[in-house]
Amino acid sequence: MRVPSALRDNRRTVGSLEVTATALESARAELAQRLVSGGDHRQVLDPRSGLSSYLVGPSPRKVVPLGSCTASTPSVIGFEAARLALHDAPEAVCAAARERLAELLAVPEGCAIALTPSGTDAMYLVSALCLRHGDVHHVLVGSREVGGGTPDAAAGRAFSKVAPHGPPREVLPGISGRCTVAPVPLREASGAVRDAAAVERDTRAAIRNGRARGAHVVLNVVTHSKTGLSGPNAALVEEALRMPGVTVLIDAAQGRVEPHELGPIAGRGAVVLFTGSKFWGGPPFAGALVLPPALAGDPGALPEGLHWWSSAADLPPAWVGARAGLAPVNPGLGLRWAAALGEIEHTLAHGWERREEVLAAMERATERAPLSWVEAPTPRSAWLSGFALGRTIRAFHVPVRTKAEATALHTRLDRAGWHLGQPVALGGSADRWCLRIALGAPLLRERAAELDAGLAWFGRAFARIADLVEGPA
Repeated sequence: MRVPSALRDNRRTVGSLEVTATALESARAELAQRLVSGGDHRQVLDPRSGLSSYLVGPSPRKVVPLGSCTASTPSVIGFEAARLALHDAPEAVCAAARERLAELLAVPEGCAIALTPSGTDAMYLVSALCLRHGDVHHVLVGSREVGGGTPDAAAGRAFSKVAPHGPPREVLPGISGRCTVAPVPLREASGAVRDAAAVERDTRAAIRNGRARGAHVVLNVVTHSKTGLSGPNAALVEEALRMPGVTVLIDAAQGRVEPHELGPIAGRGAVVLFTGSKFWGGPPFAGALVLPPALAGDPGALPEGLHWWSSAADLPPAWVGARAGLAPVNPGLGLRWAAALGEIEHTLAHGWERREEVLAAMERATERAPLSWVEAPTPRSAWLSGFALGRTIRAFHVPVRTKAEATALHTRLDRAGWHLGQPVALGGSADRWCLRIALGAPLLRERAAELDAGLAWFGRAFARIADLVEGPA
């Protein structure tokens, strides 16, 4: 495997450049500001803590990173990779990100890659491309188990009052009014996991309803949800790939997959959503769409609503018509991808060969942990390897009854040095709220260096978290 670019550049920098400590700190402060630019409200930092509402920051933090299912704070590796690109031309940084993603994801000839400020607003571009076939009907599987703004984005509504290129309208011109959403839940109102047959039945019905109205259907398939679920089943997805008037969107935004397996899925006709800012440890938010040959050509002028979210440099160079009229570039997005790709390439070169051992160690420690785990059947996929099927996200019930209490507990754990995934409401009464523990690439690298692949470490970590959860507020 080639040496990760971040490591090549670090060796070059150490060997040939003399940088004063003051200049280095200045560059890092500038980079931290740039990494949170060109996004939405989720990247706004609290002036006192320097963290976002997700309790992540733009530069490395001294906490145990167990919250990658929500978002990741970059490690030193990712942050330095972005710093090395800080003064490169922003357009070149975005172009390099697309080229590196094409190699990383093994994207076949005939496909294309578009960058997006986040996985949520990627829905706008998917809708815009599919609107060429008529109105769009999104079948949103796991609607409560994906990003909170996804249903609004799928409907063409602004999910944030902040956008990369200025305050957006509440509804996106050219998209809103032409898109409908049919949610298909993966959990019952009680929080219990729904029967797979019921999910399949509801998904099929939603597809039929959309096609009966003459709409172009987008089937949103989730590979890893907020609590580790997936759906619908692989057989239905295979069938949908062959259905006329249906586009399959594989939501791999959690990144808990073998990267080289994603490009071939796009080659088979699916749109693939990938991010470098969750499992892989890049700064939030860095999204990318891998587009199949049927959607890879220049779509021409994009709907007006996309102008707040997309820039010309985000899109494939051949999209001359689509690039026209857009802002030239989103520098923050390019730098976030530089950081994420530095993380990914470093992980693939260091520790990735022991990923199954680390995952197995985490699972064994989970069985012994004094935590009340939420039911999460192992995700299934027709295309992805065993690692994607592992339980890299585990949720556990917490003894609180309100969102405010859950948020306070999440914050208290973070201040104690344990960054977990944000609280999620599952339903029911006593067990309504849960917190999440998620394995991410930086932590995987650390545990892979241990003889027992982290078994003892995970055991101690889960026991300490349990003590903190049950301890005084």
